[in-house]
Amino acid sequence: MMTLWLLWVGFVRPIPGLADTLLHLGDAFHAITEYQRQLFFGVGDSLAVLQGLARAYEARGRWADALRYWGLVNYHQPQPEVRHHMARLLLLQERASEALILLEGDTTREGQRLRAIARGLQGHYGEARDSLAHLGISLPAFPSPGWIRSLSWVLPGAGFLLLGEPVRGLSSVAALVGSLGWAAYLAQEGHYGDAAAVGLSLVLRFYLGGRASLLHLYRDRQQTLFFQLLNPSTP
Repeated sequence: MMTLWLLWVGFVRPIPGLADTLLHLGDAFHAITEYQRQLFFGVGDSLAVLQGLARAYEARGRWADALRYWGLVNYHQPQPEVRHHMARLLLLQERASEALILLEGDTTREGQRLRAIARGLQGHYGEARDSLAHLGISLPAFPSPGWIRSLSWVLPGAGFLLLGEPVRGLSSVAALVGSLGWAAYLAQEGHYGDAAAVGLSLVLRFYLGGRASLLHLYRDRQQTLFFQLLNPSTP
């Protein structure tokens, strides 16, 4: 069977439309082979074949390969839709700066939407949300980054509560209050060295470690929302 397949691949001219059918049926792996054979034998419209290859690699989740073929399509026939595909693939690879360069000057609605997503993935949440709101796209409300940072210094566990993590929030608050109480008790009993050790542990674990964990969670939640907008069907 393998020998027959190798003979088919090596010597038989590709059938026009077979690669498209394979891709439509979800067989992106063999669709890629057929598209490449079409390019080799010069069968069909080369630009359409390149687009088919790009879509097939997208279907397999191979963003870098898909981006390469969309780039070839854009080189031969520049179109906003092709640049949007390329920008989306760059953003999926967390290459927001390159996506912004690619989309510079794009005044289409999709171009503006992708630019806003790129800014959001760079951490400019307020600017990105304002741009999306201007396009009629609203995201779930989030506390501002400044408020989260301030709250993480005052009472780190409270920030988790705001982000919908009650278990982590309440356990952090309880551990923080317990550590404060234990340090105060040790100091009252004259065990100042132990009290200082508990206080240092409190600072390192809850104020520095808890703050870092909270900000990491906040960034992940925000970026998840922006990644979800990369779906072309998102309104």
